Amino acid sequence: MLPFTFPSLTDYLYIMYQHYRVDYAGLTVNLCAFDEVAQSIRAEVQPFFVLQSGSNSESCVANLTLNLAPLPTEIAELLVHEPRLLQVDTSLYVHLASEGLRWDFDNQHVIRITLTGTYAVIDIERSRITLYQPEQTLLTRDAIRLLKGLFTVFVEDCGGVQLHSSSVVADGKGVLLLGDMWQGKTTLLLEMLREFNVQQLSCDTTVLMPNTKGNQICAYGWPSPFSVSHGTLADHPELYEFFPEERKGVNYEQLWADGKKSVLTSEQVVSCFASSLVPSVKNISLCLIVRFSPEDTTSITRIENIDSLAKHLQLVYLGSRDPIYHNWHQYLEVDDATIDRNIQMIAEALYASSEVYVLTWAPSAVSLMKRVPLLALSHKALSRLMQPVAPN
Repeated sequence: MLPFTFPSLTDYLYIMYQHYRVDYAGLTVNLCAFDEVAQSIRAEVQPFFVLQSGSNSESCVANLTLNLAPLPTEIAELLVHEPRLLQVDTSLYVHLASEGLRWDFDNQHVIRITLTGTYAVIDIERSRITLYQPEQTLLTRDAIRLLKGLFTVFVEDCGGVQLHSSSVVADGKGVLLLGDMWQGKTTLLLEMLREFNVQQLSCDTTVLMPNTKGNQICAYGWPSPFSVSHGTLADHPELYEFFPEERKGVNYEQLWADGKKSVLTSEQVVSCFASSLVPSVKNISLCLIVRFSPEDTTSITRIENIDSLAKHLQLVYLGSRDPIYHNWHQYLEVDDATIDRNIQMIAEALYASSEVYVLTWAPSAVSLMKRVPLLALSHKALSRLMQPVAPN
């Protein structure tokens, strides 16, 4: 064990810090940080993670202290043995993707995030984690990274599941759009925001938790980046202000073939459609499993049994099995048997309380016509993007 206890190395700063709680899905992480750091975190995670003053001992799963300072010398001098290499983030977001190093000391361990140089000192026995990073922007980034990681595993520990899903709220009830990458979740979400009276619950990730009242389950949004392909942007004039200047004049079909995306925030998107964000909903009335398959007949087919639904949920499961956002902190680990049991229980509850369909879809006739250059230049909205950009 490391020869110190929390917060002994930072007693003075600990007293100066403001005390907060971060709440999500009935779970709480107590947070100690300077107010400016806490407000930076709030701006990134609201309205999904709720940050407010004060602490909570009843539903607290971890106590997190954010030190706007380098790793203390007395800790750094102990990191002399060979560390283990671990994966922190293997996403395509260059500001997040990173490996890390881990040093073990009995019930404590120290992790260094290679990309940012942030150190996390994790004391499982005392339920305490301290981050050390002298740059506020990087400290905020890694604090959010850690909060997401903690809530992910504790959701699983409480019987919940984290799914690859866009979702909206219609008439007070949740509607899920489940599907893997490039199945059209974002496109369909934007279509729903434009054509229906709905609010956005989540753009990419949805958490389902058991509801103590009967078979119903609660759905929670997640603070994900709103990643939109340039082809999808081109289909929605409401979002043209976010279309990259350097991509204007690119052939419509090429926009789709390139697969490039822009990252927006959910607040930016919903404001363009005169809608709003809803952080959670108490029940789900409809689940659509999305399949983008131009070679198949467009259809919507009801799922007839629970086992079939459970198999679909397995295919879109994120959580501890996510191949991109790893359980790098290892503050808590949830085994595969528990995850499988959660998926089965959620499938049973979802099947009992909502309508569940497989939606197979393909590009519309208008979308296909826009792939013809002459018609693209004649399209009332798309033509604004198709004019070549004059060289400087």
